[in-house]
Amino acid sequence: MTSPYCLRRLVTRLDLRGVGIDFVKDDEDRFWAVDVNLAAGYRDSGLEPALYKSIRVNLPDR
Repeated sequence: MTSPYCLRRLVTRLDLRGVGIDFVKDDEDRFWAVDVNLAAGYRDSGLEPALYKSIRVNLPDR
């Protein structure tokens, strides 16, 4: 088992600033988070518009 201290060091060392969350949709059109992963940040990378667009395209219109 990884200690919180080791995880904190890893996050700091790799400059991880985001999380990736996997969702599933059930039969009643509700979404449930089923997994969370640390992710590298994209701030000031120039990729923000492309990331926004890729997320927005996959969201429902409501």
